Amino acid sequence: MTSIGAKLLRQVVVGIVAVMGVFGVLSVLREEAEESRTLGRKEERVLQQLDIGLENALWNLNRPQLDKILRSYLLDPDILSIRVLESENVMTHLARVPGTDQVAEIGADQVYAAPPGSHPRAIEIRRDEEVLGKVEVVFSAHRVGERLRASIVTTTLALLVLIAVVSALRKGGVAIGPQAVAEGLASVRWPGRLEVLRERPRLLLDGAHNPAAARVLAAFLAEEKRRLGGGITVIFGIMRDKPVAEVIAALRPVVDRWIATAPAMPRALPAGNVAAAIEEAGGTVTIAADPARAVAETLPILSPRDLCCVTGSFYTVAAAREPFLCPPPS
Repeated sequence: MTSIGAKLLRQVVVGIVAVMGVFGVLSVLREEAEESRTLGRKEERVLQQLDIGLENALWNLNRPQLDKILRSYLLDPDILSIRVLESENVMTHLARVPGTDQVAEIGADQVYAAPPGSHPRAIEIRRDEEVLGKVEVVFSAHRVGERLRASIVTTTLALLVLIAVVSALRKGGVAIGPQAVAEGLASVRWPGRLEVLRERPRLLLDGAHNPAAARVLAAFLAEEKRRLGGGITVIFGIMRDKPVAEVIAALRPVVDRWIATAPAMPRALPAGNVAAAIEEAGGTVTIAADPARAVAETLPILSPRDLCCVTGSFYTVAAAREPFLCPPPS
């Protein structure tokens, strides 16, 4: 092999490693963009429905009917607050209580502080040409998640390597067009990194096994908790050579319930030891024999708005993931 060929091969190997990271982050970026578009369409639909639904209530000044309509919309975790005004006077203002399914009335002497990043919208309610009032709706944020923000530096470096690799391959006679690159990036998934296996309740897998990754995961779980309006259950199994207490401490503020477990391998910290570390950090914990069983026993008792996250190690994630990939024969 010539020195040029060897150099090209080394660049390809480095590029493959870098591109794996780029693919994962760009996959997240695409999902975030699609989520933002979906929320935008949902906002327009909700406002159109409110325009129709509130017309009669405002025309007749029917306060009980008005409250009933607003409370039905506030069951949606993506709707945080609705305020109705008639001639600039507040008729009613209802808002979700953060972290619960409850709805509270905001009094005239109270100030409603919308969460950072939330998205307010307003429309006028009309009958023919007469303005009956105005409705103001605060929607949950159109967000670029913590998972993406935490990856920006890594992505930039990886993209530079990718550009260098594609350039080297082209110089070596390998034809790689823009369409091929775009299609390859668009089709990639990153198993075990904020991977969603099911919804209602949401099952999320993430192999966070160090304090930095755990902090990013905790920030993402906090966003999901606000968005879904349910609780967070974490199925946690970790290797004995990892900073167990630090990882637990990073996740602790956002977790409502812990399930300690251990994948079947010598490096794994026994589930009893994991539970002891969680209890020492102030968490409420039970023990499950293995990750797959923990998932199977936990999902049926959760509400549709809850989230179950399997984390602590890629070995734990792999054990929990296996039944979904290879279900038992019927």
